[in-house]
Amino acid sequence: MSDYAARLVNDVAAADDDGVSIRGIWKAFGNENDRTAVVEDINLRIRRGQFVTLIGPSGCGKSTLLRIVAGLIKPDRGSVSIYGETVCHAAASKHIGFVPQTPALLPWRTVIENVKLPLQINKRSSSERDRRSSDPRELLESFGLGGVLNLRPHELSGGMQQRVAIARAFVFDPMILLMDEPFSALDEFAREAQRRGLLELWQSNQKTVLFVTHSVAEAVELSDVIVVMSSQPGRIRTVIPVNLPRPRGNFVENSAAFHLVEAEVRGRLRNTWGQPE
Repeated sequence: MSDYAARLVNDVAAADDDGVSIRGIWKAFGNENDRTAVVEDINLRIRRGQFVTLIGPSGCGKSTLLRIVAGLIKPDRGSVSIYGETVCHAAASKHIGFVPQTPALLPWRTVIENVKLPLQINKRSSSERDRRSSDPRELLESFGLGGVLNLRPHELSGGMQQRVAIARAFVFDPMILLMDEPFSALDEFAREAQRRGLLELWQSNQKTVLFVTHSVAEAVELSDVIVVMSSQPGRIRTVIPVNLPRPRGNFVENSAAFHLVEAEVRGRLRNTWGQPE
């Protein structure tokens, strides 16, 4: 494991209320006589405001880990805390915005009604959240959705549906965004546009983000840190810092430095069938 990775993992042991701590996570599925390990001994710390990406072979437990962090799946061992608060499986943290692979919009609700849903479920009481709950038009305008507020999901393109799902995750001002391959169903042009839009939003508010992808270029473009996972059972193989300037655009993406990081990530992925370094 690299020195950077070792520091990131060892930092988990330190008491810290200013980030996300993933400590000793193990998870297997199946019955008691036939269980398959999905993730083993995951330790990771994500600092406030970091954009961290998980990448690895299919089936290595990236989505499972994301759902454990969200409180949607209970780990067999280990714990997750977000800004000092332990994530409880029984009630997913209200600090978390979750964006799944597919938008999962309610077909009978309009765009604005879908975006209001988390506020109605969580019943947050701050004045800012109350304002957004009653009229989240400003937020939707920032996502380029101001002209489709009263349309229903089937009337939108795939890219617009995904923007609605991301806006829904932003609406109650979560501390952390968990994103599970949110652009995987889009064509390359729509995917690039969505990435750029996400980067602009992230740069404007510096949310903490844990993002799952299979695209190396996407991981390098978006991330401060890339976590490479080994094949099943998933473990952290290495952690790669992305020390490229922001904001990132064509100039950065066409640079030699960008391609060097890409090459490093691809090299690590080629060796993910082995044991963690």
